[in-house]
Amino acid sequence: TSREFYTSGQILFKQGDEGNDLYILSAGKLRYEKFGKDGSLRDAGEFKRLELIGELSLFTGERRSATVRALRDSEVIRVPKDLALPI
Repeated sequence: TSREFYTSGQILFKQGDEGNDLYILSAGKLRYEKFGKDGSLRDAGEFKRLELIGELSLFTGERRSATVRALRDSEVIRVPKDLALPI
């Protein structure tokens, strides 16, 4: 695992990226945004402290379903796939 820091506006990952890690929000505020094929915003929301981020892609092997960015300076704990899924 590793601690990573993101400044306000910085992107953690983009919709469509491969999901190789999961993240835990330890401080700050992150927002997710899901876009349709036409580029329109379909869904959005925020993550709360200690929530898991990106676990669905990691477990299913599908690409990221949303773009996640920092709304303010944030700290996350990155858990690589081999540690999250040690099988």
